Amino acid sequence: MSEFISAVEAGKLTPVSASTIKRFIRDVVDDHNHESRDKIQPSPEELKRAQEAGEPYRWKIEREFVIEQFGTAEESKKGDDGETSSEVLNILRQQLEAKDQQIRTLETQLDRKDDQIKRQDDRMQETHVLMQDLQKRLALTAPAPETITVEESKIKKDEVPKTKRPLFGGLFQRKKEGSRS
Repeated sequence: MSEFISAVEAGKLTPVSASTIKRFIRDVVDDHNHESRDKIQPSPEELKRAQEAGEPYRWKIEREFVIEQFGTAEESKKGDDGETSSEVLNILRQQLEAKDQQIRTLETQLDRKDDQIKRQDDRMQETHVLMQDLQKRLALTAPAPETITVEESKIKKDEVPKTKRPLFGGLFQRKKEGSRS
């Protein structure tokens, strides 16, 4: 007499999951004329009786039939270790080389960007020094602000306003035609 096992036990025995075994059982049971229907329990008569009585039932499948259909977990491990592991190893090596190349490219790009940032920083420092020098020169040549008292401001309001000289007007005056230096 052959041994019948549950879908969970069959999942542990084979390289496929218990849900795959259950789907396989359902496919066989749905086809009433399937040649392997006798390798699954409950039989159609027992199943009909359990359904009419409202009793629970559990699918079981013949152990040898499961091994014939799906193989064993040990066999799949042995088969995978040969060709497949070397193929996987080659693929992994190729991916590793590609990643190494990407890293080298990114490092080169980072070095270039660092150089560009350094040069930009140097230019900004030069600009800062030039701006500081220009500000010092303008501060030395700018006229001193006049202090006006309240009384003088009242008097000046009554006077006719004179044309004001621009703030930096003394810096950019034109030379008189007669004097050339």
